[in-house]
Amino acid sequence: MEKTTRTTRAEKKEQALACLKGLQVAKPYIEDFEQNDKVYVFENLYGYPAPGNEDVFIKLKEIEKKYKCLVYAVIHSEMYFGDCYNFLLVPDDPEDWEWLLRSSGALHSILAYVWNRSYEANSEMGTISCLSMAGGLTRAA
Repeated sequence: MEKTTRTTRAEKKEQALACLKGLQVAKPYIEDFEQNDKVYVFENLYGYPAPGNEDVFIKLKEIEKKYKCLVYAVIHSEMYFGDCYNFLLVPDDPEDWEWLLRSSGALHSILAYVWNRSYEANSEMGTISCLSMAGGLTRAA
């Protein structure tokens, strides 16, 4: 039988805010997410609003609907295996929250859906490594 215990958007948002703080993201990004639900895409540590990139914003909404999750940040990275957008998220099931964020200084292991724009079939949910510096984010591995 499928579980019916799910979380509210407010509960997921509380977890997302804790992750943004744990990732040491700059205060203006955190406040904009908290007050206006604005998600930022980070490229080379610099963030810009996700609605500024229509393809990414559409994909963000698809991921939230399909996985019943809350996306709170996106990291764009050019990897050897493709052009990737890493959607940092809080899943619906609280049992999965233990994987949200594990940190060691500026290096973090974080739960994400990776959208590989170069090779769509290689897109998947999992954990990625990222670095936080100067209030921004970049993917490490």
